[in-house]
Amino acid sequence: MVLTTPEGEEVLAWGAAIGRATNNVAEYRAAIEGLKNALELKVRRVRLLSDSELLVRQLEGAYKVKSPKLKPLHGELTALLARLDSWEARHVARDQNLRADALAARYAKAAKAGPQ
Repeated sequence: MVLTTPEGEEVLAWGAAIGRATNNVAEYRAAIEGLKNALELKVRRVRLLSDSELLVRQLEGAYKVKSPKLKPLHGELTALLARLDSWEARHVARDQNLRADALAARYAKAAKAGPQ
């Protein structure tokens, strides 16, 4: 998860090894952590950019949340979004999300390597 200003200046970058999980679960967890951090910083408007089309379409209501693993995450994410004055979610290509993608890869690699 990468939190930036509207001008693109990085405010915070976060990642964590979450164990075995699908990419969709990881995308939701990153979005949740990003929103928690944004709210702590008193941010009131958010543009969520994700290379997960599923996450974005589910937030928009275009896709139903069918997965039992995603339903509670979707509920938590939408509850956080409801605390904002405004928000939008936009699907972006992976090459427009390089910093967040690099963090995800680093933590996935660390998780596979096991405890150091």
